[in-house]
Amino acid sequence: MLEFVKRFPDSVDGVQREVSLPSKIQNGDVLFAIADIKGVKDFQLYGGIFGETAAGVGFPTADGRGGTLMFADNAFGIVSGSENKAGAWNFIESVLQRKYTEGMDKEEVYAAYYFQPPWQFPAIKKAVLAIADYTMERDLNGKFGARIYSDGWSFDFHAVTWDEINAILDLVSDATPYFSVENSEIMDIINEEAAAYYSGQKGIDDAVGIIQNRVQVYLYEQRK
Repeated sequence: MLEFVKRFPDSVDGVQREVSLPSKIQNGDVLFAIADIKGVKDFQLYGGIFGETAAGVGFPTADGRGGTLMFADNAFGIVSGSENKAGAWNFIESVLQRKYTEGMDKEEVYAAYYFQPPWQFPAIKKAVLAIADYTMERDLNGKFGARIYSDGWSFDFHAVTWDEINAILDLVSDATPYFSVENSEIMDIINEEAAAYYSGQKGIDDAVGIIQNRVQVYLYEQRK
């Protein structure tokens, strides 16, 4: 991995703008890409980028199961040692259900999630289905919109179908929460020693050996 990363420039300043990712995929220059799906139209977009043979394979996992990741916003949790778990869960349920149980119709549910940040799918399946219903009703007017990239590649959206909704629900049901380790001690160790390798101060074997040793020491200390 270190050898792979070293191939990249230290900065993108002055680098000539390349063709868009969709163009690269259409030209056969890129085989895989991360699909960031926050709405039904995003699902259509990636289908148009990859074509009919597109498959959501997910990231590699140790047990071989699907590796679709769910990036949560405003996530809630309950401390395992809490003496008030029932009350905490009642609170979480009230937060999750609030936007759907306030008597909002489908258009209002849609507006609540897509006209303000973070512009992404809600956590409640009923709300997702309400948004899907409203989107399909809105598409009856035939105005679907389009996405145009800087290099001219474009995609025309089409009317939402239940097959697309079901495919999205399948991806969601298979997804696991994403946990960032960007600020962890282990990542700090890797970044520090990798920088020495990138700059030529250390060879690849020395850098890898030091990373492994430092991480092992760190893990051992955490077990104490």
